Amino acid sequence: WADGRRLYNAYGPAETTMYTLSTGPLVVGEPVTIGTPVHGVSAVVLDDRLRPVPPGVSGELYLAGSGLARGYADQPGLTAERFVAAENGARLYRTGDLVRWRKTAVGYELEYLGRNDSQIKMRGVRIEPAEIDTVIARLADVVFAGTVVRTSDAGTEMLVSYVLPHGHSDSHDLRRRLAESLPAYLVPTAVVVLDAEPPTVNGKLDLRSLPMPELAVAENEPPNTDTERAVARVFADVLGIENVGRGTHFFDAGGNSLLATQLTARLTDSVGHVVPLRTLFTHPTVAELAEALDDAVPETDLRPALVARPRPDRIPLSRSQYRMWVLNRTDPESPTYNLPATVRMEGALDVDALTAAFEGVIRRHETLRTRYPVDGHPYQEILDPVALDLNPVDVDDPAEFMQQFASRGFDLTRDRPIRVALLRLHAQSHVLAVNIHHIAADGWSLTPLVSDVLSAYAAHSSGIAPQDDPLPLQYADYAVWERELLDGDYGQRRVEHWRRALDGVDSMAPLPSDRPTSTSNRAGVVEFEVSAGVQQTVHDLAAQHHATPFMVLHAALSVVLSRHGAQPDVVVATAVAGRGERVLDSLVGMFVNTLALRAQIRPDMPFTGLLAQVRDFDVDAFEHADVPFEVVAGLLGGRT
Repeated sequence: WADGRRLYNAYGPAETTMYTLSTGPLVVGEPVTIGTPVHGVSAVVLDDRLRPVPPGVSGELYLAGSGLARGYADQPGLTAERFVAAENGARLYRTGDLVRWRKTAVGYELEYLGRNDSQIKMRGVRIEPAEIDTVIARLADVVFAGTVVRTSDAGTEMLVSYVLPHGHSDSHDLRRRLAESLPAYLVPTAVVVLDAEPPTVNGKLDLRSLPMPELAVAENEPPNTDTERAVARVFADVLGIENVGRGTHFFDAGGNSLLATQLTARLTDSVGHVVPLRTLFTHPTVAELAEALDDAVPETDLRPALVARPRPDRIPLSRSQYRMWVLNRTDPESPTYNLPATVRMEGALDVDALTAAFEGVIRRHETLRTRYPVDGHPYQEILDPVALDLNPVDVDDPAEFMQQFASRGFDLTRDRPIRVALLRLHAQSHVLAVNIHHIAADGWSLTPLVSDVLSAYAAHSSGIAPQDDPLPLQYADYAVWERELLDGDYGQRRVEHWRRALDGVDSMAPLPSDRPTSTSNRAGVVEFEVSAGVQQTVHDLAAQHHATPFMVLHAALSVVLSRHGAQPDVVVATAVAGRGERVLDSLVGMFVNTLALRAQIRPDMPFTGLLAQVRDFDVDAFEHADVPFEVVAGLLGGRT
């Protein structure tokens, strides 16, 4: 508009006598709202149960004030529907307009979203098509945008957006950008580009005149490009499933936040450039992810390659090992970080074959024959293999034996980190008992360890040599690689992410306690049931907001902790496997890391807003999970 002119946006239905809301002078480039109530008018935003909604949540606008009309002449029914009773004998006019309070530079103002009589309901969720159309208009140069519900040939309902662009428009690209801007439940199944503005009937789109969209690929449709085939192979590998099609949805097929980090790490290795974790969350099917990778500008993976490299004379401990080592030196006799396990073996047992098998596995995995002496600093000393004594021990009470066997501590400066015993219950029943210190293994390690022992035993007992291909990587190589990773520019950038992400955290805020704080390492288990209905609601909420059930529960836990006395800035911790790269799958070792997850809770924030914040933080946290927790704790001054 012309210089020296001020433009205001005023809103008001005829039932409230001219306008009732107004903005201040509009500013070019700033979002346009409908402002705040003028003098003598009050406005409330209510849900469909006439309850006030918090800022950011859409609801119906109700108006009150001296300008309110008495009703509609000779239409008592319509008057009763639109003019409703309020407290203290007042009346409210039900506008039928959907709005929400939005924080602007001048405070909270009302944002107009559309009419509630255009709302639709799909799969139990209320949807405002105008909200989708508004985002389309922001993302693309269109003359017209309209979103409706169509029924497919299979009888399922789907959202379809019809657009009339000013020029050329790529429907697939527009839908991809909508997936990055909208919650999952608002993303249309298809976007159809029209040649002319469609006709309307009584102000609504004439569905009969609109073309049916070409539906998205079927879940089991086979991949048809090299990228789709690469993505499908990694989906199958990580999810442990065989039939992966173009429409297979990673999270619907069993994926979660932890598996997502594995998938992106392996895809990065497969396609030769970085695959951001966020890309998987916004493009969770094989076809969508492959298309996003094809369209993306390749980002070079700057991490040093995870391969065997020259070792120094004093091999350093990994950061996770160092944490275990420090705790062990405090109390070498403590069994707190022991990992006991048993395997029951029924039938005739070839003890010599079992002994040879276990000796071969310990020879294969260096970390099972490594101790950690000190020469200024602790270091890894890899010892030569020694003979095992697996002569069966006859026991009457295997539980008592295991209690004693598992409770013996390890002096990591002197002892090998594994002990093995064979218990004989009777001639045809044995128990293989294993106790490993956490510095040498994690929970994941037990699977490759037991698998290697059993396959080697099967070979030895059959009189054939077991397959003994050398591992491409040993744990000592990983520790050297980790040190190089953290000392280089790449690692410093990763650390800087955590410095920014946790800036301002006060980790000293205590939770109130109803009992004295215990210093014991004893733990307990509390069992409770979560109903199928609650589980389904959690999964549905996650799917609607491009999140995972873990993220929904993280947000809920943060709210609970905040309400029970924690600060509004809540940081919780979670363990991650630390095994994104495929080469680590079959390796015994200590890879577990701990992530700090932050949630900043505000009283006026709806839960969906908190979930979006938590989702963004968690995705970034999992994407930077290669920074050891000891480094992150150091950013907090050691306060954990």
